[in-house]
Amino acid sequence: MINYRNIAEDLIKAEEQRKAISCISDQHLEFNQEMGYKVQQELVKLKIESGHRVTAYKMGLTSFATLSALFLFH
Repeated sequence: MINYRNIAEDLIKAEEQRKAISCISDQHLEFNQEMGYKVQQELVKLKIESGHRVTAYKMGLTSFATLSALFLFH
C-alpha cells in the first residue's frame, strides 16, 4: 500500500535539497492519476503545517469543455 504522506515528504525534502528524485511510478508500478492527486493533497497539508499558506488556486484551461464553459473559445 502506498503511503502518500511519505511520498509528499520525499518531494519536500528533494525541493529543499534542490535534488531531482526518480519518478514515483518507478517505485510504485500501480501509481496513477488519482494517487497523484492524493500525494498532492498531502503535499499541500505539509506545506500549510510548515507555515505556508494557499494564496491562489490554479485552473487548467486546456480542455475544450473548460474553455467553452468560460466562453474563452471562439
